Amino acid sequence: MNILISHVYSAQNRGDAAILSAQISQLKQNFKNANLNILTVDTVPKGYTFDDVPVSRALMYDAVAPHGNRLEKLIIAAVMLIYTSLWSVIYRFFRLSLPLPVRWRYPMNLLIKSDMAVGVGGGYLRAKDDFSSTFILVLLFHQFWVAKLLKKPIYLYAQSFGPYPTWIQRKIASFSLKKVDLILVREDQSKKLLEELGIVKNVKYVPDSAFLFEPRIDLSAVDKVFSTSTNKQTIGITVRDWLGGKGREQYERAMSGFIDYLSQNRQFSVIVIPQVTSTLQNDDDRLIGDRIKQLLNHSEKVIFLDNQLSHYEVRAIIGKLNYLIGTRFHSVIFALSAGVPAIGIEYEHKTSGIMGDLGLEDWVIDIEDVTTQKLITLFKQLQKQRSSYVKQLQDILPNYKRTAEQGVKLIKQAYERRLELQNDSEELG
Repeated sequence: MNILISHVYSAQNRGDAAILSAQISQLKQNFKNANLNILTVDTVPKGYTFDDVPVSRALMYDAVAPHGNRLEKLIIAAVMLIYTSLWSVIYRFFRLSLPLPVRWRYPMNLLIKSDMAVGVGGGYLRAKDDFSSTFILVLLFHQFWVAKLLKKPIYLYAQSFGPYPTWIQRKIASFSLKKVDLILVREDQSKKLLEELGIVKNVKYVPDSAFLFEPRIDLSAVDKVFSTSTNKQTIGITVRDWLGGKGREQYERAMSGFIDYLSQNRQFSVIVIPQVTSTLQNDDDRLIGDRIKQLLNHSEKVIFLDNQLSHYEVRAIIGKLNYLIGTRFHSVIFALSAGVPAIGIEYEHKTSGIMGDLGLEDWVIDIEDVTTQKLITLFKQLQKQRSSYVKQLQDILPNYKRTAEQGVKLIKQAYERRLELQNDSEELG
């Protein structure tokens, strides 16, 4: 049994890494002795593994690599799209293997040898209203087109979808997703979007697999991060560079004002935690963290973590907080799954979608509406309602996590049904 996990972003995104770790664990539990391989858009050295699973560069790697001329990358990506699609058609119908450049040969060989292609969980199948975003969307869906040409079953694990601002993006998404054998959505808003695209068949709901992720490290290893004063409550903050222009300036000033408010209260210790430190597209929370630090009146009272922590370490740190105010939504999931009350700052609908599924929609604020005063007001409410918030988590999370465990089981059931249909067809033939 060969399983190919595709569309992996970067281990330096701790939320994505947690999703992948949980997905690998679930696949190994449900498909005994299966051989797993991972395709990533990240820059990884030869022989690199993630949780003991080999990792290789995906077909679209050259288009999103942090190095190289933009026009050159565009041309290479366009050639890759056309040639690998043609290659797949010829291989399927004539069993002829045309020459392939080394950079495309290995991921194509993995796909040929695979028994199924499983898209990693997450929210990457989205777009903005520009050409670059549309082209990236085509590259993302291209993996599904090639898999389907090679007659491989495609399963999407715990996804959010959209937005798709333009008609062409909606056409691309609709055309591509109708080729997928099973789509697992992680929140209701994405399910409604799929319905608008005419995709209702083979769509199932499962929670985000990051709720199943456990730190699996010695928790004492993260104790040094916390204040030595035992009577202090530790507040965690995660930030993200999402907006541009005045929106970004407003967000950074709002966060700095809120952090100043917390740090001036002797009962609080504040930690700013970088959830993502990737070189891909300069996606590094430490950069915006540094800008916020410059705006603080009392930066010496705030801990800014700047070292490369693993997703296991970040999850362990967040699990020991008293509260979290998180822009990076998987930092919020880390908190919730550990029973830590959290406020989510929404930059995509997955935040309100998943928080709504948990009955926590009142604890979400839109990133474009963030002000210092709104954060202070909401945080004070959170302090007052802490016990009811924690009880809500205790009541709903056990069953929520059990539902999340159904994701790979649904994939296994779909695969077994496919095999039965193939066997029946062969017997009739």
